[in-house]
Amino acid sequence: LAPRVDDLTLVLPPPAGEPPDPKHDPDVSAWLEILDPTGGLVDWIAYARRDRLDATSPALALVGGAHIGKSLLADAIARTFGARRATPLGRVLGQFAAMLAACPILFADEGIPRDRRTGVPLTEEFRALVTSVDHVVEVKGSDRSAYVRGGVRVILATNRIDRLFSARGTYGAHDVAALARRLLVIEISDAARVERARTAVIALGPAEGHPLRLARVAGHLAWIQANHVGAPPEPRASLVERELRIGSDVAREALDALEDSFPVPWIALDSETVWVQVAPWIQRTGSGTVAPLARALGAYVTHPSEKRRTHPTTRDPDPARSRWIGLDRIRLAADGVTFDDA
Repeated sequence: LAPRVDDLTLVLPPPAGEPPDPKHDPDVSAWLEILDPTGGLVDWIAYARRDRLDATSPALALVGGAHIGKSLLADAIARTFGARRATPLGRVLGQFAAMLAACPILFADEGIPRDRRTGVPLTEEFRALVTSVDHVVEVKGSDRSAYVRGGVRVILATNRIDRLFSARGTYGAHDVAALARRLLVIEISDAARVERARTAVIALGPAEGHPLRLARVAGHLAWIQANHVGAPPEPRASLVERELRIGSDVAREALDALEDSFPVPWIALDSETVWVQVAPWIQRTGSGTVAPLARALGAYVTHPSEKRRTHPTTRDPDPARSRWIGLDRIRLAADGVTFDDA
């Protein structure tokens, strides 16, 4: 059967396989409990059900050690749709994207795919994909476009949180907030928990990629989708937010220069803002100009670099009109960067 377009909606042939029979499996349940004791993962799986795709859901980001079953989970959820495996996320963020109609379970290993020409992460495309229930795709071999209707369920997997997005530490406040609203992050980093997860995966079947293991997990996930009544999954991304804000070397060096120097006359505090005099700051970091520091700390900048006629906190006249920049003190404190002005 060939793909067709009905009323501007792309329709692909039915999947090659049949969805698994729902069957509760205590070993699979124990493995999921290790991955996320809070129950958020089970809620997310329940809302990956076909008849719940009329609503969007945050992307699931699994961050943890190797061989704990991240790709196994993605492929098993795809099996509940009758697909052999999850659709690679990189195949639907670019041209055509017709694979969306084949399976709405999308998977990316080691972070967000990048633009092939520039190497820049496709974060804007990712954000639009996760929050849309109408996806415009190009029909290959035709000059017409069509819609794939329904929300997608995206799974991101990485061994380290700093690999989830590249160019970290250079995102502005809007970008950080927009990405955080689209992510449910589950981190499995504690060594003992990682080892327990690996042991639990081994108990599920003969070997990695074995069809019996995949069928067993898929059957339990189908059982969750048929029986679990939980709340719609909510974003949970504080770990990623901090990494996006201060994960780059430039950002960390700039903040270390402030913490190590304070108290000095070129750092001034009020209740909400850390005011930094630009010239001593760039001299301390060796950055040459304030631009790379401002870009790296973009999510914290509340007052752009500007020459001021008065001191930003004492309001004393400044004949030299020194250049100052303002950073969000409250957000810095939330990310562990504090200044004692007692």
